[in-house]
Amino acid sequence: MLDVDGPSPSIRDPHGNEKISLSANTKISRKEFGIIWNEIMESGGVAVADEVAILSTWNSLRTQEPSKYSKLTSHYRRQILAPE
Repeated sequence: MLDVDGPSPSIRDPHGNEKISLSANTKISRKEFGIIWNEIMESGGVAVADEVAILSTWNSLRTQEPSKYSKLTSHYRRQILAPE
């Protein structure tokens, strides 16, 4: 399961750029992917937990002035959303 938080309300930075963010997190078991190595520590515990937390954060920035890459980005976005 992937828990998603966002998108956040847009904010403006001191340069006038509009920003939003989105984050997602999940947990997986290393054993489900065949990763079973572990080391027993002297204290009796193990070196690596079976459960691994994954956190991903995306930030998006809209600038006041068009970038030299804006046409290229728009082209790829159209291809992904509605292939020609």
